[in-house]
Amino acid sequence: MALDNDKQKRRTGDQKLMQELNRHIVLDTIRRRGPIARSEIAKFNGISPTTVTSAVSELIAEGIVTEIGTGLSSGGRKPVMLRFEPNGRFLIGVSIANSMLTIAEFNLEAAIRSRHDVPMGDAYGEAAVDFMLREIGRFLKQYDDLSACMGISVTMPGIIHAGNGVVVFNYRLNLSNVHLKQAIEQKFGLNVWLDNDVNAIALAEHRFGKFADCRNLICIKMNNGVGGGIIANGMLLRGLNGGAGEFGSQRSDLSRIVKEREGLSRELSWPSLYAHIIFEISLGKSTAMMTLANGDIRLISPQIWLDALQEADPLALEIMDRFATYWGYFITNLVGIFNPEAIVLGGSLIQENELLLGKIREIVYEQCWESVTEGMHIELSSFGSDFELIGAAAVALQDVFQCPI
Repeated sequence: MALDNDKQKRRTGDQKLMQELNRHIVLDTIRRRGPIARSEIAKFNGISPTTVTSAVSELIAEGIVTEIGTGLSSGGRKPVMLRFEPNGRFLIGVSIANSMLTIAEFNLEAAIRSRHDVPMGDAYGEAAVDFMLREIGRFLKQYDDLSACMGISVTMPGIIHAGNGVVVFNYRLNLSNVHLKQAIEQKFGLNVWLDNDVNAIALAEHRFGKFADCRNLICIKMNNGVGGGIIANGMLLRGLNGGAGEFGSQRSDLSRIVKEREGLSRELSWPSLYAHIIFEISLGKSTAMMTLANGDIRLISPQIWLDALQEADPLALEIMDRFATYWGYFITNLVGIFNPEAIVLGGSLIQENELLLGKIREIVYEQCWESVTEGMHIELSSFGSDFELIGAAAVALQDVFQCPI
């Protein structure tokens, strides 16, 4: 009797898996090829019309698919056409970057429909988690009904175990082994996704960006630290503990261009660049950056440095050349290891900074073998300053639309 029960459970499980597979196939076909008729979906995928009809009924009931009228007939009744409805449901995306918490509503094509930005201030450890929960709760108060919400997607820097929903380590917020996914789910009763911010950006570029057809790409964030997301053979590379792409934790050996061995995040980040600016000013060099900062060296920011570059300020350009050299050698090493089709750069130090981008390209293509870089692109993020936020949506959408095996 127990053996019969086990067989029945396996059979039921197999049936549910097949239903999920077929539902995914039908939705993905409508999303990519719609408007499309039920009969075309069945023929294109080699599945039965009954299976298609059942899956479509579920998707229409959920508001993800709509009927939009009839198509041309090849004999007999005109077919009813189906279309993916990205505004039928919505997602909440939460992005934590540079001590700023951003919460937004997205449709199912990652379009931002509303957003809220709030500085996290001095919130660290448990206080940071409480702050997140409180701000998410405030954002959700605008909705009388959350039945159309597919869930909350959260991204942040650090080592994240996405499968378990655990923040393994986040230096900036002083978080260690925090079960954040569970905490948010218990608080709001919604599905929750949690992932590393740059992994999320890589998913966004791979799904929605200019290089969606690339099966091998690296996304790098250039801000206060150094993080990367790696797509290898069409799949996100996470590593053993979710730490793949944590370039800033490496010890470097760029002996030709730096005198000390220290973390890459120090050499390739804004604090390092800012330290060079302060040092040069202390030597008596004049710069437009001081004018732009109203004479207060403490107010020099990434944006002020970018503005000075646009004015062709000699010191800003000198600093850029040095910074580009660091990045050029670093990316050259990545190209040699991964041989990607594209390297996508984002963040406050590179976005809208064509001068820095051009210099990095020049160094990389000069240092690498032509046979390795042929056909490779080095470009800015597809999503401008919203790249981290779009990444949060991509994590959830990857799960919603991916095949469940």
